[in-house]
Amino acid sequence: MRDGGYLTSRQVAYVIKKYAERQVVQTKSAHKMRKAYASTLSNNGVPLDSIRELLGHNNLNTTLGYIYNPLTETETFNLIVNAL
Repeated sequence: MRDGGYLTSRQVAYVIKKYAERQVVQTKSAHKMRKAYASTLSNNGVPLDSIRELLGHNNLNTTLGYIYNPLTETETFNLIVNAL
Protein backbone atom coordinates (compact mmCIF):
# COMPACT_ATOMS: atom_id res chain seq x y z
CA MET A 1 0.00 0.00 0.00
CA ARG A 2 1.05 3.55 -0.50
CA ASP A 3 0.91 4.39 3.20
CA GLY A 4 3.12 1.42 4.12
CA GLY A 5 0.30 -0.61 5.71
CA TYR A 6 -0.75 -4.16 5.01
CA LEU A 7 -3.02 -5.14 2.15
CA THR A 8 -6.32 -6.72 3.09
CA SER A 9 -7.66 -9.78 1.32
CA ARG A 10 -10.43 -7.61 -0.18
CA GLN A 11 -7.85 -5.22 -1.63
CA VAL A 12 -5.91 -8.10 -3.17
CA ALA A 13 -9.12 -9.58 -4.63
CA TYR A 14 -10.04 -6.17 -6.08
CA VAL A 15 -6.66 -5.73 -7.77
CA ILE A 16 -6.79 -9.26 -9.20
CA LYS A 17 -10.33 -8.71 -10.49
CA LYS A 18 -9.43 -5.41 -12.17
CA TYR A 19 -6.29 -6.87 -13.75
CA ALA A 20 -8.23 -9.88 -15.06
CA GLU A 21 -10.89 -7.59 -16.53
CA ARG A 22 -8.22 -5.58 -18.37
CA GLN A 23 -6.68 -8.79 -19.72
CA VAL A 24 -10.12 -10.16 -20.61
CA VAL A 25 -9.62 -13.36 -18.63
CA GLN A 26 -11.75 -15.03 -16.03
CA THR A 27 -10.69 -14.21 -12.50
CA LYS A 28 -9.91 -16.74 -9.80
CA SER A 29 -10.05 -16.19 -6.07
CA ALA A 30 -6.83 -15.44 -4.23
CA HIS A 31 -7.38 -18.63 -2.23
CA LYS A 32 -7.54 -20.75 -5.41
CA MET A 33 -4.39 -19.06 -6.68
CA ARG A 34 -2.58 -19.85 -3.40
CA LYS A 35 -3.61 -23.49 -3.75
CA ALA A 36 -2.44 -23.60 -7.37
CA TYR A 37 0.84 -21.93 -6.38
CA ALA A 38 1.45 -24.43 -3.56
CA SER A 39 0.57 -27.40 -5.78
CA THR A 40 2.80 -26.17 -8.60
CA LEU A 41 5.73 -25.75 -6.22
CA SER A 42 5.16 -29.22 -4.80
CA ASN A 43 4.87 -30.80 -8.26
CA ASN A 44 8.20 -29.20 -9.18
CA GLY A 45 10.01 -30.72 -6.22
CA VAL A 46 10.14 -27.75 -3.85
CA PRO A 47 10.49 -29.10 -0.28
CA LEU A 48 7.32 -28.97 1.79
CA ASP A 49 8.98 -26.93 4.52
CA SER A 50 9.96 -24.29 1.97
CA ILE A 51 6.39 -24.15 0.67
CA ARG A 52 5.15 -23.83 4.26
CA GLU A 53 7.44 -20.84 4.77
CA LEU A 54 6.44 -19.21 1.48
CA LEU A 55 2.76 -19.49 2.37
CA GLY A 56 3.40 -18.19 5.88
CA HIS A 57 2.08 -21.25 7.68
CA ASN A 58 3.30 -22.34 11.10
CA ASN A 59 1.98 -25.88 10.76
CA LEU A 60 2.94 -28.25 7.94
CA ASN A 61 -0.53 -29.82 8.03
CA THR A 62 -2.03 -26.47 7.03
CA THR A 63 0.29 -26.35 4.04
CA LEU A 64 -0.63 -29.91 3.04
CA GLY A 65 -4.27 -28.80 2.92
CA TYR A 66 -3.33 -26.35 0.16
CA ILE A 67 -1.54 -28.88 -2.03
CA TYR A 68 -3.36 -31.14 -4.48
CA ASN A 69 -2.30 -34.57 -3.36
CA PRO A 70 -2.69 -37.58 -5.64
CA LEU A 71 -0.69 -39.74 -3.20
CA THR A 72 -2.09 -42.48 -0.99
CA GLU A 73 -2.33 -41.92 2.76
CA THR A 74 0.81 -44.01 3.34
CA GLU A 75 2.79 -42.10 0.70
CA THR A 76 1.64 -38.82 2.23
CA PHE A 77 2.70 -39.97 5.71
CA ASN A 78 6.14 -40.95 4.43
CA LEU A 79 6.48 -37.57 2.68
CA ILE A 80 5.68 -35.75 5.93
CA VAL A 81 8.07 -37.89 7.96
CA ASN A 82 10.88 -37.26 5.47
CA ALA A 83 10.15 -33.50 5.49
CA LEU A 84 10.63 -33.32 9.24
